[in-house]
Amino acid sequence: MRIVIADPCPFARSGMREALRGEADIEVVAAPGTGGETVARILDADVDVAVVHTDMGDMDGFTVTRMVADRASVVLRSSGDPAVDAAEALRAGAHGVVSCTSGPRVVIDALRETHHRDIFLEPAVLRRLLGPDTVGTAPGAHRPSGVDVLTDREREVLLLVGQGLDNRDIAARLTVSEGTVKTHVNRAMTKLQLPSRARLVVFCYENALITPSIRIPKEGLSKKRQLMRQKKINPGMTTAAGSLG
Repeated sequence: MRIVIADPCPFARSGMREALRGEADIEVVAAPGTGGETVARILDADVDVAVVHTDMGDMDGFTVTRMVADRASVVLRSSGDPAVDAAEALRAGAHGVVSCTSGPRVVIDALRETHHRDIFLEPAVLRRLLGPDTVGTAPGAHRPSGVDVLTDREREVLLLVGQGLDNRDIAARLTVSEGTVKTHVNRAMTKLQLPSRARLVVFCYENALITPSIRIPKEGLSKKRQLMRQKKINPGMTTAAGSLG
């Protein structure tokens, strides 16, 4: 697996390199420090997965993701609230979201999961997104007309995809084969005219099929980060000793 580590902090980049050194199936091919350089390296090289910080200095990680998502899977490392960033990240085309304080094992798991274009949200993010009664249509909301074109099984699979389960977990939950799950996912994407699994997850949240336990704004996060950057707010970053930066 060929990966790019994109982070404005050189210590974070070196920390991630060191943490990944012992993983035989992972090769770091570039470690850019700006958004523009990240886009260039991904577009010019054969990259499987890119780990991208949400604030790359010259542009935010969501913009980077939109520019490269068709060339590589993207795991966004959130310096803010990853549960809030998750929705915008998935809309941008990312396949994974982790916190900047996450340990090496979480990031390694995210790399391997997203390498196959599955969605990865670390458990802490999912726990914040999914409250005890989050699955199903919210009170007072009507089921979106698009869902009516799905079969009962396709709707069932859609809800499980929205909760962040991969095909293997869904297959185990429904006692069917992974191939059957993949077929249902592909049919749901076709019927709903959605280009990716990530967009299926976003569809679930935006249409209240899964109700977040916290409020996730549909827009404005990038503008907020620009204001933070103007105020020179620089989130602290640590090395691989305790986290990946």
